[in-house]
Amino acid sequence: MKSILIVEPSEEILIQMLHLVRESKVKVEAIMTCHTWMEAERILMMQEIDLVLFDLPAEIAEQGELQKKENDLQSQYSVLIGFTTDASLPGAVQAIRYGLLDYIALPVPQSGMDELLLKCERELARRAKDQAFLRRIMLERMRDYLLGTGTIASEEKDYFFDYYQRTIGREGYYMCSVCDGAAADGHDYAYLLRDMLDSDVILVPNQSLQRLLEDLSGSNAGVSMLYTELSKCSAAYHEAAEARWRSYCQNKGTVFSEERVPPAVTRLRHEALKYVSEEQCSTRAHMIGTDRTEELTRAYDYQFEIARRGRLTRAEFESAVTLSLNIIAKQYGSFLSAEDELLSMEHLDSLQRFMRYNSIDEYRTDFMQLIRKLHETVREAESDNERKIRTAVRFIQDNYRSDLNMAVVSNYVSMNYSLFSALFKKCTGSNFVSYIRDLRMEEAKHLLVTTDDSITGISGKVGYDNAKHFMKSFKQVTGMTPSEFRRNHSFEREPSSTTP
Repeated sequence: MKSILIVEPSEEILIQMLHLVRESKVKVEAIMTCHTWMEAERILMMQEIDLVLFDLPAEIAEQGELQKKENDLQSQYSVLIGFTTDASLPGAVQAIRYGLLDYIALPVPQSGMDELLLKCERELARRAKDQAFLRRIMLERMRDYLLGTGTIASEEKDYFFDYYQRTIGREGYYMCSVCDGAAADGHDYAYLLRDMLDSDVILVPNQSLQRLLEDLSGSNAGVSMLYTELSKCSAAYHEAAEARWRSYCQNKGTVFSEERVPPAVTRLRHEALKYVSEEQCSTRAHMIGTDRTEELTRAYDYQFEIARRGRLTRAEFESAVTLSLNIIAKQYGSFLSAEDELLSMEHLDSLQRFMRYNSIDEYRTDFMQLIRKLHETVREAESDNERKIRTAVRFIQDNYRSDLNMAVVSNYVSMNYSLFSALFKKCTGSNFVSYIRDLRMEEAKHLLVTTDDSITGISGKVGYDNAKHFMKSFKQVTGMTPSEFRRNHSFEREPSSTTP
């Protein structure tokens, strides 16, 4: 047992009780004494006490204040035991009413005190086990509530919020978000939620925030504004997550939600969004394995730089990361290997979880290691002719909207016409004419569904200088004319937006 507080007005009885506790077989780390409940209150407010032994009749005499004091201070100690020199029945009845663990009459033999303290230890262990179980359940409910993966029935909400409110008190609370694993277990002054989208989230009382931040020294953390009502915990959680994103990008240590930042210039925002579009992500991925090593490095570096400068939200950066890694997995899957940790699918999957890193700089290091390793592996594995075919594919994807033929492309990569034709089919699985036709048809279908352009206009945009030839090819591929395709897919069109 860690601590006992003895409350007794009489010095003689106090010394007697102190001796019994000290001589007990149950070892107690700290024994404190005082003469009045007012003194006891001050002690209880400053530290946790396992057991309070007090003069029961004296407290009952104080106009029923014991019940009120017990309710007010119930979080400060675990067990109450009353003692008296008057073993009358009314006193025992009062003790039972107040929910005390036990009620003893003095004098009590040493064996009696030993038995009493053993009973207290068993009760403390039982309560600790119950509290640990309840805490675990309530943390799971809080996690589901914040992530939106679970709901709390209306009849349970009062209990749910009251559970946390009792510990937090009236001074309010903060939500704090840090990288996964940064917060250590055992913070009894706060509630730690693990696996919150690759972050640790801590609900911490106002008076304990500084202590928590000292424990998290060295971690980039986001802290919400101060709240008093637990019903606002979801808003606090999202504030902390947004603040952590800023700290993550700028490597700033602790960032508070109330620290406002000026919005990025509209033009720069548009440029950043264009840079992380699917088309641009694909363009960067196609540089892997080519002779454009420096350009490849700069291209991926800039993706991180625009995030550092606050031009991307977390969701936009996540989209760019996901697109890039998915394109890499699809295009370079044959070069991925479980035997090489950096080139394993497990490593590729782990890079999707960028917020588990403490900062964007740490994440960039691992991400660029993958890019460099894959770039070197592809360059070593591919022959000169295979690299030329890959260059040709990129050239076609960039220029298929113009008048393009195999002679133009084979000359572009300095390869014999016949050799180019054979290698192109071997590497792509399709002959040159079918490959370009399929690209043009996919773009045509996209334009038919998303624009009001004429059929003739679309045929020109996808590389056909003859609309009739386009319509004939389109029907051969899709089984319907361009007009029929547009009518059949009209439901897929998004309603046009108006600019205010």
